[in-house]
Amino acid sequence: MATNYSIQKLKSTDNHLIDDICELLKDNYDPAISKYFVYNDQAYKSFLASNLLRTDQFIYYIGFNKTIIGFAQFKIVANTLFLINLIVRKNYQNNKLGSRLLNYGIIAASTSAPHINVFELNAFVSNTILNWYLRLGMKLVNIDYWYDLTKLNLDIDLENQNNNLLEFKYISDQFGFTQLFLINTPVGYLINSKKLVIKGNFPFAYLSKIPLVLHDQEIQLSCIVSNVILDFPLIDRSYVLRIQIPDLQFVNDHLSMNNN
Repeated sequence: MATNYSIQKLKSTDNHLIDDICELLKDNYDPAISKYFVYNDQAYKSFLASNLLRTDQFIYYIGFNKTIIGFAQFKIVANTLFLINLIVRKNYQNNKLGSRLLNYGIIAASTSAPHINVFELNAFVSNTILNWYLRLGMKLVNIDYWYDLTKLNLDIDLENQNNNLLEFKYISDQFGFTQLFLINTPVGYLINSKKLVIKGNFPFAYLSKIPLVLHDQEIQLSCIVSNVILDFPLIDRSYVLRIQIPDLQFVNDHLSMNNN
């Protein structure tokens, strides 16, 4: 029975469990969209282990036979608790393990960080769990559109190459992740130094200059994430959902029970 599984907090020293987390992340989503996710980068494992040393990021998991069968990954920013991922292995689904992980994580965060009062997440339209979040009372506050740029043919203006290239630069961090910066603003990231995903506050007038950045490099312009509709092939849509934590019934029930 699912009720016999215990929930534990993942530690940075749980090396083999971190491997399980990374594999679950790769296997859970539709590969048409997940190939653009940063956890496909070879640097993600060390990045994840490092984040577990922080007090504002944490993962709760349910294990069985030394294998993770489900986990919920959270991050606190100011007064908001973000759900980064909630995944249960397919052959263990429909046992309310996802609900247990979500409830446990939100209540634990609310107890340890009473200043948080907003819960937020991103959910892809292609993900069947989206309707479950909506049934919790979460409201749509934004939409991100993920577009396929692999077949986009942008002209390369080699005459202006030097001037344009001065505005862009790649910067790698201590884990090996590489971001693309426009002047001093991050506007994209590389996956395994090969696939460029444009994301963030990117001025679309600069899109035609991107090939100059890739010129003579084995980098593919793969995807652009935008909060406005563009005339490119659409891969998927990601809904940004939000709710006030006091509006979550299971949190109120828990607080009421503890106050009695």
